[in-house]
Amino acid sequence: MLALMKRSRLPVFAAIACLSSAAVLTCASQDAPKSYPVRGVVLNSITHQPIARALVDANSDAVLTDNEGRFELNLRDSFTQINVRRPGFNSNARNGSHPVQVGANMPDLTFYLTPDASITGNVMLSSGDEASDIRFMAYRRHTVNGHPSWMMQGQATTNSEGVFRLENLEAPAIYVVCGMPTRDRIGTVAPGATTFGYPSVCYPDAGDFSTANLISVAAGQQAQVEINLNKQPFYPVSFAIKNSQPGQGLGIQIYDQSGRMMGFSTRWNVEDKLAGVNLPNGRYYAEARLGGKPPSYGRVDFTVANGPVNALSMVLLPLHPIQVEIHKDFTANEGNSQQGGLVSFDSSGASQDFNAGLNLMLVPAEEFSSGMSGGLRHADGSSDSSLFEIDNVTPGRYWVQVSAFQGYVHSITSGGVDLAHEPLVIGPGNTAEPIQITMRNDGGQISGTVNSTSSAAASGSGSSVGEVAITFVYAIPLFPTSAQIPQTMAQYGGKFFIPNLPPGNYRIVAFDSFQDIDMGDPQGLSRLSAKGQTVTVESGATASVQLELTQSGAEGATP
Repeated sequence: MLALMKRSRLPVFAAIACLSSAAVLTCASQDAPKSYPVRGVVLNSITHQPIARALVDANSDAVLTDNEGRFELNLRDSFTQINVRRPGFNSNARNGSHPVQVGANMPDLTFYLTPDASITGNVMLSSGDEASDIRFMAYRRHTVNGHPSWMMQGQATTNSEGVFRLENLEAPAIYVVCGMPTRDRIGTVAPGATTFGYPSVCYPDAGDFSTANLISVAAGQQAQVEINLNKQPFYPVSFAIKNSQPGQGLGIQIYDQSGRMMGFSTRWNVEDKLAGVNLPNGRYYAEARLGGKPPSYGRVDFTVANGPVNALSMVLLPLHPIQVEIHKDFTANEGNSQQGGLVSFDSSGASQDFNAGLNLMLVPAEEFSSGMSGGLRHADGSSDSSLFEIDNVTPGRYWVQVSAFQGYVHSITSGGVDLAHEPLVIGPGNTAEPIQITMRNDGGQISGTVNSTSSAAASGSGSSVGEVAITFVYAIPLFPTSAQIPQTMAQYGGKFFIPNLPPGNYRIVAFDSFQDIDMGDPQGLSRLSAKGQTVTVESGATASVQLELTQSGAEGATP
């Protein structure tokens, strides 16, 4: 038997139940749950070589794999989650967790880990100076419920040799690498003075994010980039904030036109009542936020072109809540439970349900997002149980995403605009028509089985339990919708069930790892159309489907 390093197990105690009467005393021992050995191996998904000292953790028992990647746990007869982790690797299972049904005569398990990817950069300065302490970020392209966006995946700072290394990157994926602007002079800058430094550059030498080179990184790949930075003047920029004074908790941030924060702090000139910052040539905008009830917000766009930019003007406008009207077109006694909601009674004694029955998020429709907005709440002081509000939303364009837990969203509009097709546009001062949502509870459901054979698991991704692989199932709507893409994870035996679906046609696909699916990518969706099956969901009915597993990395599986 190979020596394994295990966490100590808690002792199991059998409970003793005793029954007594005048004539007889009977004691019975309650059987403890049975435990079974759970054995398997952890492999590198690329090389199929064993991974030593990977942590295999089932909460009640944990072990490090030996030199052959093997492990053995002792687990109770139940459905459990097994997490597999190792520094330098990531799991294809979502959150690294694998569902396993423990029982007698279990086959050996096989779990796969994928080596982390990295990007190493070498930075050269035109001045010949030491290129140290320059910060670089890796931005990964992903989707937020079917809409493409960019998010920062990692950051690193150059060393004394001008080298930075962005590690632990998810792969396969598409990245853009950008540096932050760096001034030669650190500390106080005299008002109106021009300084020098190195501007923000996206690999290889793009000043704008949209023209940067895309870096495709495969699992386990160590990509290399070379970046040259040219010294440039940083010109003074000043702007007046008409309705604010220093000391009021005012926050100001500078962004480039793509929406990337530049990381420069502004200074306040008390005498002239101007905010100032030094910037290299480029297109920017400044945002200012002021706390209060309601909070205030202002924005000004500007361009720096070989000289100072003086006395820009910014006006702070209140961020009024965005109104949301929710109408529940529910059939009697179905899907409109008030459990967990806020319920009150009007003067006639009739109940009012203040539970929205859904979660609503506003996701910026631009390349970069400074964060999603949400927090749906009942309107202050209103007795209308259908009226809700969203606070602290800044002007801009947003995709409205809804996750319903009472029924489904039948329609969603604002001022006649169908928000299932178009983004919500919020103007200065939060001028926007109310979001109007109609919910229904006459949806259908999909029940099915995924045929995930051992040959799929042996491809080197995901995890396998005997003849059954862990699978992720998606119901891609073939019609415009603001709802999140319905998804589930097939349970032991490949069974899955997706309830509460709006009637319509769906493309049902199953993968051996979690997928980002871009609903705005016609080519990607076209490739997916060759996978899975199209299913029609009818009101109040259950559609059945049998699926074949699509392997990660196969055509149609998105990074």
